[in-house]
Amino acid sequence: VSTQSTGLHSYLVKKLRCKPFDGNCMLKSGLRNLPARVPSLRYYIWRYTSKTFRSENMSSPIVIQPRGAHKASVIFLHGRGDTCHGWAQVMGEELNIKHVKYICPTASTIPITINKGMRMPAWYDKFDKEFAKDDKSGIMRSVVHVHALIAEEEKVVPSDKIFVGGFSQGGAVALYSGLTYKNRLGGIIGLSCYLPLNTEFPDVVDSQNSATPIILCH
Repeated sequence: VSTQSTGLHSYLVKKLRCKPFDGNCMLKSGLRNLPARVPSLRYYIWRYTSKTFRSENMSSPIVIQPRGAHKASVIFLHGRGDTCHGWAQVMGEELNIKHVKYICPTASTIPITINKGMRMPAWYDKFDKEFAKDDKSGIMRSVVHVHALIAEEEKVVPSDKIFVGGFSQGGAVALYSGLTYKNRLGGIIGLSCYLPLNTEFPDVVDSQNSATPIILCH
């Protein structure tokens, strides 16, 4: 996944001194290479990382705790072939709001059909470029995971103060998860994504989220 498409390219070149157009810089370097490049950020992310969420098939997310009273939560999903680390860095440095908790999970590593079976982090399989067929079982598995993250956050903040979003494939899962959740959410964020299993809509939309604010950016 190219960092150019995520809007992070210039950011990574500036902050992590990646070579221009090195789309895999963040994925290759990860947090273990941050001390020499961005020491304060590494400390910040590790200092505020929680081990609350666990899943048998998915890595524990990076959780950036609020610097003030916890008033809202944002759950943000990365795109296919990426991990949570790049987005967690953006949330921690660029979008950090004092009273907001940021949760960035990483998808399971699975074989992707369109990439000739190459294994990579993904929320579901991708069969072709035309979106003619969706991987329903994979999508629903990820939706269940996102719903569990939302339910966990409801223990500490009202559901209408919880926002779910994502980029590309992560945005697709966020859209489906948000629209089908049982309790009203604060909002849904979709970046460069689409609505998966679109023939099921509007029938599967939960009445609690039929009027939930949605922002889509492409």
